[in-house]
Amino acid sequence: MKKLAAMLMVIGLAVPAMASTYVGVGGTGPLNVLTPNTVAWRFGTGGMMVEPSLTLSYGITSNRTPADSSDVTNMTLGFNFLGLFSFINTQCYDVHGLAGLGVGMSSNKTTSKFNANNGDYNSSSSLGFGVPFGLGMQVKLAKAISAGVDAISGFSFTKSSSKSKAGNTTTDNGGSSNLNFSIDNTVFRFMLFFGK
Repeated sequence: MKKLAAMLMVIGLAVPAMASTYVGVGGTGPLNVLTPNTVAWRFGTGGMMVEPSLTLSYGITSNRTPADSSDVTNMTLGFNFLGLFSFINTQCYDVHGLAGLGVGMSSNKTTSKFNANNGDYNSSSSLGFGVPFGLGMQVKLAKAISAGVDAISGFSFTKSSSKSKAGNTTTDNGGSSNLNFSIDNTVFRFMLFFGK
């Protein structure tokens, strides 16, 4: 019975995947199409698709001045699983609604490189869970290339904490929790998709 259930699950995933499959790259801004921080796999059929996506960004910025010097490190990691439901589906474009679940984490650390307080730092981190939803469009540009833009809002819950170090003393600055309905902070995601 377990083997049959597993086989049915594989078939259930494989059939829509064969019908329409896209791999996309991009992010939450037009420039992320050129310097992507998000990869997505979109597949399905019959006006309904699913899309798991992974977002990862990491960067270090060095600030050097005579009065102060520091390194700033930023990292974000997120995973979303969306369902897409087409309102209009033609050979040239698709207009859809979307909804799903997401989880993400981020961290930020500023480390002093100034001689007087070299090694001191301020850091913060957060963990969040969300229920994203919104509207989007995918437009065919060539035989196997299409462009997508999604306007994503949603509910989110974020828990954050911070700490700092000065000399030999490390201080826990406490944390906070935030429940947010962010329709007033809609994020626009731009993607290039490859597939058909």
